[in-house]
Amino acid sequence: MTTPQTSSQLRYGVHQFRDVMIPMRDGVHLATDIYLPEHGDGRPIDASEQVPALLVRTSYDKTAPEWDDVIPYYVRRGYAFVVQDLRSRFRSEGDGHYFHTINPWEGDDGYDTVEWLAEQDWCTGKIGTLGSSSSCHHANSASTSQTATLGCYVGRGRTY
Repeated sequence: MTTPQTSSQLRYGVHQFRDVMIPMRDGVHLATDIYLPEHGDGRPIDASEQVPALLVRTSYDKTAPEWDDVIPYYVRRGYAFVVQDLRSRFRSEGDGHYFHTINPWEGDDGYDTVEWLAEQDWCTGKIGTLGSSSSCHHANSASTSQTATLGCYVGRGRTY
């Protein structure tokens, strides 16, 4: 017996906001691309039709093709998809200091980003993070930040 699953039906187009500068608690702004579900007339969803958000924080450049197939898959099914350059990487602000896997500010930056997303009028307040490789470490940092807003963490790492 099969049952219809409306959550995996394609219902939307993809509306993109590039380089949204999200403020961190210390005044640094992190460059973030936000992809929202879009109606056929080109209008993105708004406060009347909130959606959950999926967040990727990356050191590899948010415009890299790694997520090109993943973004439309989720957005067309009713999720916001958010990709953010880490502090001091690519389009984000910072003092230039960056350590590939462990940065002392990752937990706070992840927390601040999750909370900022939850406050947006288009967001249900339900946030999930995901990532692979280094992005997995950054997703994990956000998951340990004690934010009550973060509902899910999916990481795909590699054991060496």
